[in-house]
Amino acid sequence: MTAIQGANHHIQSLQQFSHPKKVSLKKQALFANQHHQAQKNMSANKDPLVTPSVAESTVSKFASFYFEKATSHSTAVVDPELSAKDYSKAFHKETITQIMKMPIEVEVERDEMQQALLFNSLGIDFLEYKELGVRREMLSLAKNGIENDVSLAQFEKSKFIDAIRHFDARLEQAQNALLGGAPMDALDMNMSDPQSPWAILVNAAA
Repeated sequence: MTAIQGANHHIQSLQQFSHPKKVSLKKQALFANQHHQAQKNMSANKDPLVTPSVAESTVSKFASFYFEKATSHSTAVVDPELSAKDYSKAFHKETITQIMKMPIEVEVERDEMQQALLFNSLGIDFLEYKELGVRREMLSLAKNGIENDVSLAQFEKSKFIDAIRHFDARLEQAQNALLGGAPMDALDMNMSDPQSPWAILVNAAA
């Protein structure tokens, strides 16, 4: 077992056996400051000569891997006999659905160790927080694909992008809820609310 694998196992074990607790405002303030510093340190460790201009060059390996799985699934299930426009709509709908529904597994990487231990010290599930972030990265990749899709008119692209914006906002809220000690379900599929991301997505694909 490598040091990173051992650390992942240690963090997961602590999360499994620790009881949820309410984080005090003082601890929250300390956490916010330390979390911000950890993110700055992670950014500082990146090669300053690399200045990527597209999302694909900056996403994590987890987002790239699972996004490829999502698009492969969409290719397999969407009817290739559809017209180009209908195929694109069905493909993007299925891909976004997979991004929000598919099970994904993430691990703590070497440059995230300090951040993960900080989360754990406050009873916050770092891996759950990271999973939400990976889904947000995947939505960004889906948005790029929609913007570059020549089969759709701009107003059609805008509908899908609006759905992505709402899904991303929900994932961000879930991340903030985790930090606040009150986890929420970001992946529920409530179709009764016409303003829900799922309802907006269905309308975009219609």
